[in-house]
Amino acid sequence: MNHKPYQEVIFSDQELTCDEADLLQDHILQCDDCYQLSTAWSTVERELQTPQMVDPEPGFVARWQVRLEAEQERRQNQQNMIMLSTTWGAAAALLIAIVYLAIPLIQSPKVVLYTYLYQLLNLFSVVTFVQSFTAGLMDGLTSGIPWVTIVFAVGLITLMGVLWVVSLRVLTRSRSVTL
Repeated sequence: MNHKPYQEVIFSDQELTCDEADLLQDHILQCDDCYQLSTAWSTVERELQTPQMVDPEPGFVARWQVRLEAEQERRQNQQNMIMLSTTWGAAAALLIAIVYLAIPLIQSPKVVLYTYLYQLLNLFSVVTFVQSFTAGLMDGLTSGIPWVTIVFAVGLITLMGVLWVVSLRVLTRSRSVTL
């Protein structure tokens, strides 16, 4: 007897016509294999339709939180090591570049001394210019503005800076999951 068409109908989700349903029912009553297959498939479908919730084992949440914290700490340590390695690598590359560029200067210490003296004098002249520019700017800005307004503006800028630092601290703080 050919069971394949009946088995396909048993496993099918399509609605059967009355004639098809009667034909299938007659075959199931006559064939033990198809009867067992039909009852087993009905049981499986019923089990799949009614899922059962399984309660977690005692202490699951605590173990999960500990594991989560350990994983976050491991990731943080990994990121720290990557940043430290990158920083040290960049510093080493920079040092090698500086040494390579400084080799001609080391052969002549007098040139190195003159170069540093020249850089120091340039730095002094830049600082002097910035100081005179800032003093002139402040004199020009504050001549028409009352001191109360200046104090208020400095206080407001300071408050904004503090709020910025606090918000950065809050946003970068590691968070733990609680249930």
